Amino acid sequence: MPKSLSQIFFTKTGKSVTKWEQYLSMYEVELAPYILRNTPMNLLEIGVQNGGSLEIWSEYLPEGSYITGIDIDPQVRDLKFENANVRAFVQDATDENGIDNLLQHQDFDIIIDDGSHICSHVKNTFKILFRRLKPGGKYIIEDLHTSYFESFEGGYLKPGSSLEWIKSFVDILNFDYFQNDPSLSIADKDAMHELSSTVGRVALYDSVAVIEKLANEKTRPFRQLISGEQSTVYSESHWLYQISPESLKAIMFGFPAARKLDGLLARRLQAAQHEIVELKLSLEQARKELEGGRLG
Repeated sequence: MPKSLSQIFFTKTGKSVTKWEQYLSMYEVELAPYILRNTPMNLLEIGVQNGGSLEIWSEYLPEGSYITGIDIDPQVRDLKFENANVRAFVQDATDENGIDNLLQHQDFDIIIDDGSHICSHVKNTFKILFRRLKPGGKYIIEDLHTSYFESFEGGYLKPGSSLEWIKSFVDILNFDYFQNDPSLSIADKDAMHELSSTVGRVALYDSVAVIEKLANEKTRPFRQLISGEQSTVYSESHWLYQISPESLKAIMFGFPAARKLDGLLARRLQAAQHEIVELKLSLEQARKELEGGRLG
């Protein structure tokens, strides 16, 4: 039976590693689908220190996984690992050109930001690296408690802090429902729209945020689903005849519900046709009366 992350952590020898205690259970929850899948994966961690966490990921993740670490400390280049699939490089995660030169065309199932934790660095690193996250992958930001520290450009409810930025993902997830809001610039709307097509979930833990990428890019707003046939309290006819054809396209019906809808629409069409016939007859009668009045 595979070891748990806690077992690996507390029995570890070799290179040292530091993590907050709540992180271990969080990682077991978030990484469980990958462990159950048991297929090799690529993980990138920003912030290497002594390299111990890279060794832990190498032991915990499925065999054959590649673990890459980057850090700005020049001493990291001297780290040696027994597993050839574990590598560490000296690189600033906020340097887009340097990242592109180092990583080339690599992408990752998991990206962990355990870097400087400075608010502007956290946001810039995400901007550079999120595009390298595979569909369905998870971008994990550690030590967000520093978002409350002035020395890390943070503060409670301070605009621009890491956590205030993370809170904006609630709006990003719901971007399709935005009305015209003059407080948002075109640039902000474009940025939010781009992220809304790829971000599928945001989970918050003590000091950690997990941003999960959709398995498939969203190219349209989600549809409203309607199923079932009995509508004794609120009938479909209450709203069906009042919505626009464009809005109707955003609704998906289950088969029995669609069959009932067909009947409603057929009856509505028949009633409309009868109404048209009656209006034509009334119009013709009015025309005849008008002509008769002129002749008289």
